[in-house]
Amino acid sequence: MAQQAASGISNADIGRRLFLSVNTVETHLKRVFAKLDITSRRQLMVYDLPDDADTSRLLPADNHGDQGC
Repeated sequence: MAQQAASGISNADIGRRLFLSVNTVETHLKRVFAKLDITSRRQLMVYDLPDDADTSRLLPADNHGDQGC
């Protein structure tokens, strides 16, 4: 769902594709945005989202590997 939002697909279209209500899509995306500490789809676009996006482990695409390890 996050990938679809990042690619510019509307909440209504995401809902139709996944057989979910628009409210469910909006709620999920709000939670994704909170986990990533972002406020917009434009900011979501800078993340390297895997196909099965587990947003608990994502970093902005330009920060991968800069974890100090």
